Amino acid sequence: MLLKSSTADILLRLNRLEMAFDNAASVRREPQLESHKPLPPRSSQSAYAISNGQSTPKSSTMSKSLYVPSSSGKMHEDSPRPSSMTREESRRSGQSIVNVPVGKSSRGSPMRRWMSNHEVADNNQSRRSSIESSPSRGRGLSATGHQSPGPSSGRTTPTIPAGSLFASSTDRSNLHVPKTSPSTTIKRSSSANPKEPTLNSSNSTLQLHINGRPVSIPIPTEYKSLNPIADQDAPKIKPPKLEYAYGFRGKDVRDNLHSLPTGELVFFAGNVVVLMNSDEGTQRFYEEHTSDVRCIAIHPNRLLIASGQATRHTPDKALLEHRAPITTTEQLEKQLEEAHTEAHIRIWDSVTLSTVKIIGGYKAIFDRGIASMSFSQTDGGNLLSVIDEAHQHSLSVWNWQLKEKIAEAKAANDAIYGVRFHPHQKNLLIVYGKGHFTIWILEPKNRVLHKHSISFEGRDKPKSVLSLCFAEDGQIVTGDSNGTISVWDSVNGAMKIIKQAHNVHPGGVYALSKTKKESIISAGKDGVISEWNVEDLVRVRRPVDLPDDCGVPRRILQHYGQFYLSTSNNSLLSGTFEGGFSQIISGDAGDVTCCATLASGAFIACSASGNVKRWNTIEKKCDWSKNFGDSIECCSIDHTSTLLLIGCTSGQWSFIDLSSKEQITGNKESTQPITCVQFSPNGVLFFVATKELSAQIYRLDASRRFHQAIRIGSLPSWIQSADWDAESKFIRANTSVGHYIVWNASSGETPDVSAARDLEWATTNCRISFETSLLVHSTNGISKVCRSQNNSLIYAGKEDGAIRVLECPVKSVTAGYHEIRGHSNTINSLLALSANKFISNGIADCSLFQWSHEDSF
Repeated sequence: MLLKSSTADILLRLNRLEMAFDNAASVRREPQLESHKPLPPRSSQSAYAISNGQSTPKSSTMSKSLYVPSSSGKMHEDSPRPSSMTREESRRSGQSIVNVPVGKSSRGSPMRRWMSNHEVADNNQSRRSSIESSPSRGRGLSATGHQSPGPSSGRTTPTIPAGSLFASSTDRSNLHVPKTSPSTTIKRSSSANPKEPTLNSSNSTLQLHINGRPVSIPIPTEYKSLNPIADQDAPKIKPPKLEYAYGFRGKDVRDNLHSLPTGELVFFAGNVVVLMNSDEGTQRFYEEHTSDVRCIAIHPNRLLIASGQATRHTPDKALLEHRAPITTTEQLEKQLEEAHTEAHIRIWDSVTLSTVKIIGGYKAIFDRGIASMSFSQTDGGNLLSVIDEAHQHSLSVWNWQLKEKIAEAKAANDAIYGVRFHPHQKNLLIVYGKGHFTIWILEPKNRVLHKHSISFEGRDKPKSVLSLCFAEDGQIVTGDSNGTISVWDSVNGAMKIIKQAHNVHPGGVYALSKTKKESIISAGKDGVISEWNVEDLVRVRRPVDLPDDCGVPRRILQHYGQFYLSTSNNSLLSGTFEGGFSQIISGDAGDVTCCATLASGAFIACSASGNVKRWNTIEKKCDWSKNFGDSIECCSIDHTSTLLLIGCTSGQWSFIDLSSKEQITGNKESTQPITCVQFSPNGVLFFVATKELSAQIYRLDASRRFHQAIRIGSLPSWIQSADWDAESKFIRANTSVGHYIVWNASSGETPDVSAARDLEWATTNCRISFETSLLVHSTNGISKVCRSQNNSLIYAGKEDGAIRVLECPVKSVTAGYHEIRGHSNTINSLLALSANKFISNGIADCSLFQWSHEDSF
């Protein structure tokens, strides 16, 4: 009875609400919104309800209201409109509202996340700085970046002009795709921290709030009159340019290597597609992607390239911060279209490096990323087939010139390794992967795809089809997990095996390619490359073995008499059957965790797999590589550039002689990982910190024997980075939660502020220091910092993969900067090579880049 009465009461209340709504609608008719027909939202995407200046949105607990500035330019609060305000009063005040539904997607509403990273300009302001939004309590930031008072809620929000965001009288589909610059210059930034820094003149410290924690930084006497909210220009240099990519992605992708008629190889690392001439040692770059590239495909004309990227809307990636100020709805719509933080495909010219078409983008046509692509062969490449990395593993076929989807279907339940258009049969596609091998027939008129599964005969059926290529006459050649190569042909309308070579590569045939001699090349998990006659699947010549540490083959191709092979440990090899194979890009199975500069301009890179590599920045090659077993967490080089100190996750630290490449001594410091090691400038002392919340200062004698000098215990958190002063008497450090600590190296005691304020620091590894603390205070997501060799610039890496270049020291929370993008994820290492060159490394996307910049005057 209680349930029935409750239900009846609810229904009665709903009926009354509907009647009241109908009566209100009959009295005052709402104006209609003029807009093109929107696309239906995907299940993982929020729908956007946008009203014009004359309509009132329905209130919803899942929406926030962004008030639009009135003609007077006043800001309005991000709070519901009082019910006492009538519609006419709202019109007279010039207010209109944009509803932004929060949505139920696990990655959050794209509009809401976009609004938190885009700058919204006031119409009355022609010069604006960007807004970096962060959720906070208390006083908010106005459109100019200054704190503005508000009601008790204390929250403000940027404003935008009235009008529909999606209404457009211009068809943009055939317009030239604007070039996305990989660099941005910001003359004035704005603080993401609502709490302003304060100068304590009594003890000459700067009071900051970093990660919600108060921090005091000693101010050098030279800057005792520092004004932290004054203007500071961006450095007077040209924005840095990518000079060379040492990285190569192969560990978790397959369509990662192609060749061009120009003699260039095409591959990718991070957000960048690299076009490399291996003979001349030169590289060109396509840099317009916003997230890590996952696959590439070459058009039949050998001029156009399609590259597909992953989405940035995942928990492990930070959204990009957009800097162009918005003053009109057209600019807002344009930024939405050009941001492209969702998974999408870019088709571009390999000669001019200009974008021709973009498929996907903010409409979220693709979900997680692009796994594989293929251009049609029989019609000159008019169609593009795409495999989405979504859980449904969808296959879609596009008329890419019109950006029109012709057909779509669920391709498989398990992972898909590739999709290929048949070179001779029109509208026939082959999809292969884990537990499946299928042919798809496209009917363009009916816009459907018909699936035909192909099965292996016998009891010992392979679990996966790992590789595929086409013979000269169009026969399909596959390599499977059983190590078998099979040749397929159409017999009475069905695909049948006509030839097989069993167990030719134990562990699986991971790469297949057709040669110019009408034979095929295979590469397997056994590290062997073989050439086969397609007619009878007999080896043409003696196989060749790959180097032991190269990993599992991913893709192989023949290019100008050489064979090129990509592998799972992120390496690129070249060679011949007669001369063998060698690495032209020396990759690593693990992430690069730390780097250090040598006096010669070369640098050392250490990895989680225990490898130490010496990179030559002049010849752009790896001079040598050696594995030392343990996963390396941190490293430092002494003043003579002959001794390398590495700290490992096992708690062991060791010295490596860079001349002999041998480990000479070491110590088991802890059962916990070593988190920081740092040589003093004179090479006599070195600092070691672990996750046991303790640190040691050791002394090194002339015979390279070490002795414990000082033990530092009871740390508030583990040490993340450290710097020595120029005279090797003091050391400063940052902890993982944001503490700033200075010690006297001879006593282990913390000195007075007066003794530490005017110290000259040899390096700037600490994020929280006088040189960079105002940047970290005002900017979210700073992961790494370093200082140029001439001490004039600060390089700051961010969690979204961006790198900022600022003047050293950073003296203002609104300091201008140059920003460059090439990494898709957190910057893990930054390393200054010289006054105008530096190295950057990203986590997980196999990107190791060298950058350079020039003076702008």
